[in-house]
Amino acid sequence: MKLSALIKHTPIKGQMGSMDVEITGVSIDSRTVKKNFVFIAITGENIDGHNFIHKAIQKGAVAVIHEKPIPNFQDNVSYILSGDTRNTLAHVANTWFDNPSKKMLVYGITGTNGKTTISYFLAHLLRSVGLPSAIIGTTGAWTLNKHIPLKNTTPDILTINSILKTLVEQGVKAVCLEVSSHGLEQKRVEGIDFDAGIFTNLTRDHLDYHVTFEKYLAAKQILFNQLKPDSLAIVNSDDPAWGKIVENTKAKIIKVGTHKDADYQIIKTIPHPSLNTLVILHQSEKMRMKTNTMGNFNYSNLLQAFSLISEKHEVNESVLKTIKTLPNVPGRLERIETKYNYPIFVDYAHTPDAMENVLTTLRGSFPEKKIITIFGCGGDRDKGKRPLMGAIADKYSDRIIITDDNPRFEDSHSIIDDIVLGIPNLNRFNTITPRIKAILTALEVSNHDTVLAILGKGHEDYQDIQGELFPYNDIDIIKGFFK
Repeated sequence: MKLSALIKHTPIKGQMGSMDVEITGVSIDSRTVKKNFVFIAITGENIDGHNFIHKAIQKGAVAVIHEKPIPNFQDNVSYILSGDTRNTLAHVANTWFDNPSKKMLVYGITGTNGKTTISYFLAHLLRSVGLPSAIIGTTGAWTLNKHIPLKNTTPDILTINSILKTLVEQGVKAVCLEVSSHGLEQKRVEGIDFDAGIFTNLTRDHLDYHVTFEKYLAAKQILFNQLKPDSLAIVNSDDPAWGKIVENTKAKIIKVGTHKDADYQIIKTIPHPSLNTLVILHQSEKMRMKTNTMGNFNYSNLLQAFSLISEKHEVNESVLKTIKTLPNVPGRLERIETKYNYPIFVDYAHTPDAMENVLTTLRGSFPEKKIITIFGCGGDRDKGKRPLMGAIADKYSDRIIITDDNPRFEDSHSIIDDIVLGIPNLNRFNTITPRIKAILTALEVSNHDTVLAILGKGHEDYQDIQGELFPYNDIDIIKGFFK
């Protein structure tokens, strides 16, 4: 593709050199640049791509898109000055991959908690109506025939478009895309053609990045601001932020929740050891659905996925049957089966709200058992939530073991000290590090009278310590213990 064609619909402030050069690839990482690539210099939180322009040219870049002044220009290299290289990257990425999001249904899911679970539930239901579906999110990208690990919940726009193009070629008809607040603010989904957006909830998280709750909310709004008039905005109307989230959307708003003004209202839940029953009210008609998932927060996740199917597709016997066999979502209230069949759950809960949802669900499901909770908090992240999580663990647990999570560049013991500030009863907890020792200790005392909740890391297969990722997985530790 000619450089001129690549930037044809991209606002630019200036250019130097030939726009007629042939481009064979696009990159934002100088290490991946090859001959005849265009390199786009992105200013990130910790790394500035402008500092690697020279290296990109050495690797074969014939064109550079930048937003900052460049001290030295090289012959035979074309330069394009952009007012915002993230915005330019979005235009270029969509053009380079031939706008794959316009060739399939793309459903974006955002919110503090529940994104991954809804993406799995929704993809499962979409397949029941005959639509080959894929997932892009926290657990990676799941195509029809392979798993692609991802560093971020929402990868950069080049990676997203590359995956979407592959999915189109595989015959995928619908994609469930988790959309993080970082991804929205950093324009990682700019130009993606969304057919629906789902809002799960908004609770305290990522304030180390967004600083204020208002800015965090504003980031979530971006998804709904870019929805088309013929798309859907499905919101959890039990969350007080839902109105602000969609105040500027052009899409049709569908409310899901327990309140009477919800378009899809949960009016009753009937627990059962095998399949729980939900009684739903929609357009004055009651509907019963049996499901294998549990917990009010998961019922909300399910209903948001179901409402999209109902509005965009068709609810038939196949859909209702599929709701009975929802998939186990990796690290999301995932029960680990062992030969002793003790109730042991692993969950990704790393926010106060998510922790409370998990522990209240376990308390309600196992009222006669004692809850042992193991958790820590991530380093170099919002410190304010640490004592809040300590208080929630104290409220719902019979025994607490505080350990490390992903300490990153912080001292584990300093993080633990912050958590302990929220625990009024100093006799209710132990601190045990490293994490593997904490889990093994808990497994030693677990039995049929206890429920063990191991929180914070869920599906993750590493620990981030001093910038190095060490292989580690909670579930492997549990299974290894019982072997």
